[in-house]
Amino acid sequence: MMKPVGKLLYVFGLWLYKTTLTLVSPFHAKAAKMIAGRRIAFKAIHAFAEKDKREKIWFHCASLGEFEQVRPLIERYKTERPELAILLTFFSPSGYEVRKNYALADCVTYLPFDSAKNAKRLINEVKPIQVFFAKYDLWYFYLREVHNQKIKTYLIAANFRKDQLYFKTYGKFFHQILHYFTCIFSQFDASTELLHQHGISTALTSGDTRYDRVAAIAGNSEPIPVLEQFKEQKTVGLLGSSYTNEETIALEVARQFRGKVKWIIAPHQVTDERIHQIQNAFKEFKTVRFSETDEGESATAEILILDTIGHLGNAYQYADFAMVGGGFGNQGIHNMLEPLAQGAPVWVGPKNHEKFPETKLALQYGVAQILNDAEELTNWIEKVVLNEQERAGLKSNCFAFIHKREGATEAIWKQINTV
Repeated sequence: MMKPVGKLLYVFGLWLYKTTLTLVSPFHAKAAKMIAGRRIAFKAIHAFAEKDKREKIWFHCASLGEFEQVRPLIERYKTERPELAILLTFFSPSGYEVRKNYALADCVTYLPFDSAKNAKRLINEVKPIQVFFAKYDLWYFYLREVHNQKIKTYLIAANFRKDQLYFKTYGKFFHQILHYFTCIFSQFDASTELLHQHGISTALTSGDTRYDRVAAIAGNSEPIPVLEQFKEQKTVGLLGSSYTNEETIALEVARQFRGKVKWIIAPHQVTDERIHQIQNAFKEFKTVRFSETDEGESATAEILILDTIGHLGNAYQYADFAMVGGGFGNQGIHNMLEPLAQGAPVWVGPKNHEKFPETKLALQYGVAQILNDAEELTNWIEKVVLNEQERAGLKSNCFAFIHKREGATEAIWKQINTV
């Protein structure tokens, strides 16, 4: 029997993607990690399945941002169902490399490339009793296999648009994937209604679990002595996951507010090359690296470079405002919920807002602003940041924005224990 055209195209696309990655891997670090990691993925999965005989829950996410969406559920399982083992898979090195030692997962590995053979092997090895996919990283053969084996499977933090392939007349193959889920938890009512209109009656609106995650981080923030001394009652701007666009603007503004505003810079890529680039750009200021300074030295610094991974979420507690990277190019806007949960209003570049619903919401709510140039940021700092009353009111609005949207984890938890 001839396979549907959509399926043939999907299989060809997977083959082409894998072949391209293999060919470029000797010259491309990220591709090399993706290939090397998948070569040993089944070895890790087999060892996990053989050693840990507990019933298992499988969580899959594309990268680091989607991990933050599944993380609150993993934590909930570990608290309320500690007798279960957790398999966590990633598609991208940017997620795996950062979270490969995540303590609450019993096995962390790459997801082997999607195929009927790999899907059957993984499911038969692990035998998960529940499966969770995050947001958009949907793989046909894996989802078909868990569906065929009647395993409860959930999509969380979903956000669908009517212009997507799933809803086109020529996208029937991809539309079928959505029917493999036991329940789809959408971030917004509009997404849920769109799914209902296209026959996906299992869709529910739950919200975004990241709001629960960032609220928990803010509520349990531990002091960072080096940053406490650095702030020293001064106004602090923090560049989170920054690129050179944000840093160039910050440099110009830093010159105008020297002595009034200090800056913490956390580049998106924490490499020696990027750190040295920032040090050279800000060489007229006293600049220190977080990993190499003590409390006394940081107190007199003007620029502090956060050159470690894992401290950014807590560091936002020392920020009076933040600039989040990714809004000037094609990279995508990075996590703006962390600074908002700490009461820091956010500036982002003029691009990519449509792809990130939390950015659109924050702009509408007034706790985020679009940043085009240094002049706009300068005027805002003068009128708002250096005005204690204005700054306090905006900080309160940031907290309200986050707390208004908490509760997705609880809503999902209740539903999956009734479905």
